[in-house]
Amino acid sequence: PTSSTTGLLLVAGLAARDGLVVTTADITGAYLNAPMPTDKPVNMRLDMNIASILCELKPEFKAHLSSRGMIVRLEKALYGCLDSGRLWYEEISGTLIKNKYVRSSYDKCIFMKEDTYVVLYVDDLFIASKTQSQADQLIKILETSYQALSVHRGPVHEYLGLKFNYEEKRRLVVTMNSYQERVVQDWTVSKTATPAREDLLHIDHQSPVLEKSKSEAFHSMVARLLYLAKRVRPDILLPVVFLTTRVVAPTEQDWRKLDRVIRYLGGTKEMGVRYEFIDDDILPCYVDASFGVHEDGKSHTGSVILFGGGPIYVNSRKQKIVTKSSWEAEVVAASDSGTQILWVVRLLQELGLGNAKAILYQDNQGAATCLEKGGSTAPASRHVSIRYFWLRDVIEEGLVSVEWIPTEKMVADGLTKPPVEGK
Repeated sequence: PTSSTTGLLLVAGLAARDGLVVTTADITGAYLNAPMPTDKPVNMRLDMNIASILCELKPEFKAHLSSRGMIVRLEKALYGCLDSGRLWYEEISGTLIKNKYVRSSYDKCIFMKEDTYVVLYVDDLFIASKTQSQADQLIKILETSYQALSVHRGPVHEYLGLKFNYEEKRRLVVTMNSYQERVVQDWTVSKTATPAREDLLHIDHQSPVLEKSKSEAFHSMVARLLYLAKRVRPDILLPVVFLTTRVVAPTEQDWRKLDRVIRYLGGTKEMGVRYEFIDDDILPCYVDASFGVHEDGKSHTGSVILFGGGPIYVNSRKQKIVTKSSWEAEVVAASDSGTQILWVVRLLQELGLGNAKAILYQDNQGAATCLEKGGSTAPASRHVSIRYFWLRDVIEEGLVSVEWIPTEKMVADGLTKPPVEGK
């Protein structure tokens, strides 16, 4: 397992909120610290070149050298083995637990000990602690166990391609400027006002399919944009999510849509996400749905969860079922997003904000009223009924409340339909 982006941003936000010291560390050759299980040995054939080098280092191995190379048995989790990632996770998590760090119940790669939080992403650690000495104690433990570590201290950190800036008190700025620069550097960029036109979701079935090389470039670029959009550029998430559905057989029309996203990105590549912590125990959650916007009649869901005024979770996706009204579409959107909202609230409470709760904002008055106060009759469709009553249970539990807001204040609106030109 690796930590979720939302879990990482929650811990990073808590560091800004509570004035914690951030330290990042990278364990060199991490997998090679994990022993292979002796009950299921893994053998490997070395070719003549590698076997000859081994024999120069260990002359006693020459007796095992044949014309086909050498068979060896692995003692450590070599990179490339299927089990190596799991074995390393068990090793590093075991070390943390042995030193009294408690693993989160909601994210297997977040560990806690008093005022210290550790986020684990394979061999990269994000440490937020009350004092630098607390972080240094953990670094010393890791250096004793794994020797080779690269450690970075200070207010600015590069972690998993994200740049975390803590130079302002109770504020955090997260950017990916270098990554964005690499994305657009080979593209002819001219500025555009929006990342997509109003006809984004329209598919022209007569548009020519891209040739193989261009299709592969399309697929690669969409994947890179999705990585960016899910972290610091939610403003491009809707068109990128749509383009991910087109990677199997992209057309010239799809290429033009991709081109527009990159041109928009080229003119805004310094943008990132800013967090400022004032009212910290309330998580505003904006959920919206555009009814029947896809050609198969399905609706589209957009959702944003804010912490410190910045997004820690964004999602934009086509709904999996066909709904019969905008009310049903909103209930499906709220229910599907409610799972993530509930997970975030419970994780935040586990991390120390015991009073944390979420407000789910809806711009459909009927859906908001029905979810908040309950309806006199159950929705007619069984699949919608189940979603409705599940969410009502969550609301009655007190972890989530529902409020109506006007559409112009709906933050998630841009995740369900492209903006109108000139607005």
